[in-house]
Amino acid sequence: MKPFIALSALSLTVLLGGCDNYPDVVDSNSPGPTPDSETNDTFFNADSLDTNTVSGTLSNDNLTDYYKTSSSLFNERFNGQMTITLTGTGGNADIELFDSNLNLISWSRTEDSSEEEIIYWYSGAADSHRDVDGQHYILVSTPNGDTSDYTLTFTFN
Repeated sequence: MKPFIALSALSLTVLLGGCDNYPDVVDSNSPGPTPDSETNDTFFNADSLDTNTVSGTLSNDNLTDYYKTSSSLFNERFNGQMTITLTGTGGNADIELFDSNLNLISWSRTEDSSEEEIIYWYSGAADSHRDVDGQHYILVSTPNGDTSDYTLTFTFN
């Protein structure tokens, strides 16, 4: 027979290591997490892309920038080529395109500092079930922490 071990609620401690990069809060005197000053470092804090061009900077402290397309950039009846380009990079930077459910649908990951480009066929009729608001996400990232200014351009042809 295995021994029975009784635990009270006060003596049980659960440790979750590696879940985040914030300091552990162990009592009321522990410091809280320090929010990141960059606001568009996750899908959920993505900057709205209300115009066809935006500029930004990637660095070792800012490895990713997320953007979400605005419904004003989409026409639900539009059928054609959607082109996303990343230019002006002085280091290695990549772009990825996600649908409104955060599924990766296209990417450009050239390993040098050349221009990155995604060309995606957009069908408003076919995509309207998942892109009612024209919601797509674009991730700009640097895989090795290169400091790089960039210009992201989003067009329909």
